[in-house]
Amino acid sequence: MKSITNIIAVLIIPVALTFSRGIAAQPSTDPLLSEIAAGIESYRTKTITLRLRLRNIDRTFHKIIFYDRKNVDITFDVSDDAMTGRIAVDMLNAHEGLEYFVTFTVVKVGSLGELVGTLVGFQPVLADAIPEGKAK
Repeated sequence: MKSITNIIAVLIIPVALTFSRGIAAQPSTDPLLSEIAAGIESYRTKTITLRLRLRNIDRTFHKIIFYDRKNVDITFDVSDDAMTGRIAVDMLNAHEGLEYFVTFTVVKVGSLGELVGTLVGFQPVLADAIPEGKAK
């Protein structure tokens, strides 16, 4: 049994590394959260998708925090029951530090200059690298 596990690990790890290197090598053209906050008038009420990393899920205060490539955070309130139901599947496999395509609606800039938005959903970037099979 142990040898089967080792064989599977030897086969899976190189494939995972290949996907992660291919994903990481792509230059990001997404705007930074600070750029969106600076140009809030052109982004307000628009729904956008950015490539962000998951910093933390706070299940006590119902917050989820992502950050961009310049380490700027955006925090979403997920206490609403409708919101919790909409992103429940996404939250099952959420891992801190993993990159996600985060879709949200820009609301405003907070009093401390932080971007405030409403979370629509998030999907792991790695899921985009896996080719889809064709149904027969």
